[in-house]
Amino acid sequence: MLSWRDVDLVRMRFATLDVLLNLTSENFVDRSRRELQAIAVAGSRVILYREFPGGGREIVKRSEVALGDLRSPLGPGTSGQFIDETASWMLDFVLDGAAEPRS
Repeated sequence: MLSWRDVDLVRMRFATLDVLLNLTSENFVDRSRRELQAIAVAGSRVILYREFPGGGREIVKRSEVALGDLRSPLGPGTSGQFIDETASWMLDFVLDGAAEPRS
C-alpha cells in the first residue's frame, strides 16, 4: 500500500515526463482524500472499492468496458444492472475466490 506522500512522489516523477496522473473525484470525500483499493485486469477493466473495518466492501467505481456495456445478456434496459452485478462478482471472485455470484 502506498501512502499519500508516495502517491504524490510517483505523480511528480511522471509529471517530469509530461505524463499527468490525475486523481479522480472518487479519490475525495468533502475535499479530503480517501483510501481506495483497486482490482484491474486491464486498463479498461478496473474496479475501485473501499474495505470497511468490520468487513464488507463498497464498489466506488467500475469500468463499463467489456462488462456488458454494449449488450446485456439479461435483456433490454438491463446494462447498468448487469455491469454492477458483474463488477461485484469479479471483486468477490478475485478477493474471496467466490465462484458463484452472491445474492
